[in-house]
Amino acid sequence: MQWKRLNNGDWQAMGDKGDFLVWKIRRGFYKARYRSKDKKLRFELPGGDIERVKKCCEENFYWE
Repeated sequence: MQWKRLNNGDWQAMGDKGDFLVWKIRRGFYKARYRSKDKKLRFELPGGDIERVKKCCEENFYWE
């Protein structure tokens, strides 16, 4: 998976089984979620600064 910046400023990493999405909540604070392609699995990850949130996604079991 590789991070790509979307037109709205969010970050997304797409894989064969699902995707991670990181979005800005407020200045300097971001949230993330994972969603499987079949939409049966969805969860949010801890928030924080952009580097911390991306790292949390990359270290997740579902990162491909």
